[in-house]
Amino acid sequence: MKITFEFGDDENELALHAIHGAEAFRTLHHVDQTLRNYLKHGDERFTDVNELLRYVRDEIRGVIVKVEE
Repeated sequence: MKITFEFGDDENELALHAIHGAEAFRTLHHVDQTLRNYLKHGDERFTDVNELLRYVRDEIRGVIVKVEE
């Protein structure tokens, strides 16, 4: 399958969203699995909920930063 997106000169932000959309989805899926595992089994990487929340925020920020570049 081949898909072509075309963006105008003033649509840089939309273009970056399209380029990084798959990575954002993968990150969301990874965060979802991490949270599921934490809730179901606990996770030794996180000694408390604040560490888990920092991890989740860092994962999300990693994708946002790429889009904002």
